Amino acid sequence: MTNTDTADAEGTAKQVAELALAGSEYVRVTVNNEPSAQALPEIVSRLEDAGIDVPILVMGLTPPESKEAIEAIVKLGLSQAVAEKDTPTQISSISPKDRPTPLHIKVDTGMGRIGIPPQDVYDYVSFLRSLKNVTIEGIFTHFPSSDEVDPTFTERQIRVF
Repeated sequence: MTNTDTADAEGTAKQVAELALAGSEYVRVTVNNEPSAQALPEIVSRLEDAGIDVPILVMGLTPPESKEAIEAIVKLGLSQAVAEKDTPTQISSISPKDRPTPLHIKVDTGMGRIGIPPQDVYDYVSFLRSLKNVTIEGIFTHFPSSDEVDPTFTERQIRVF
C-alpha cells in the first residue's frame, strides 16, 4: 500500500516500484479525487518506463461521477475496489470485451465505514456476475485493530468474513 498522495505521480510511482521490488505481488493506491485520477496515466507510464510490472488495486471506492478516474482505471487495466452498484455498472459499460476490468469486493465486517454488509455479499456477487466486461478478482475486508493487544474485535471480524 502506498502512503503518498496519489496525485503526486512521481512519488507514488517511486513507492509502487519500491514495493514491487521488495516482493509485493499487488500494490494499492487511493484514488479519491480528480487530481489522483489524473495522475494514474503518469504513474503507470513511469512504472512501464522503469520495467516494473505489478498489478495495481485502486482503493477509495472511486465515485461513479468521477468519469476521468473510471476511464483511466479501465484504459490502464487497473483493478478497482467496489462496494456499491453505480461504479461497477459504469466500469462495465466502458470496459473492452476482450479485456474485462478486474474488481475487488470490499466487505464491511465491523468497521462500519465502507463495504457490502456480509449478509448481502451473495446478492452483490450475483449482481457483479450479471455485468459484462468485468471480472471479480478478489474480495477483502479491513482489519483496523489487528495490531492491538486485545484481539477480540479482529477475531470477530475474521469469523464474520
